[in-house]
Amino acid sequence: MPDDLEERFDAATEGIYSRVLIEAGYRAANYHRMLIGYGGAATAKTLVNFSSVSGGYAALSEIKRLDLTVEALIHDSTQWPRSFS
Repeated sequence: MPDDLEERFDAATEGIYSRVLIEAGYRAANYHRMLIGYGGAATAKTLVNFSSVSGGYAALSEIKRLDLTVEALIHDSTQWPRSFS
């Protein structure tokens, strides 16, 4: 991912964290730690390729807010490369 695109993706993944906290009242602490430690792209690739459903995804599924997942961010936008499939 080119630097500018990676910076925009990082900002978008950080935006997810903020939206989850504000809109769903869920503190996605593990997701936030991953973002800080690895950045948005590495975090997204880890979550998308994880062998089981993450706790955050399960929590958001229960409250019917899968629109706030990193998977939705990737799937619903044409601006990110399809390297996450």
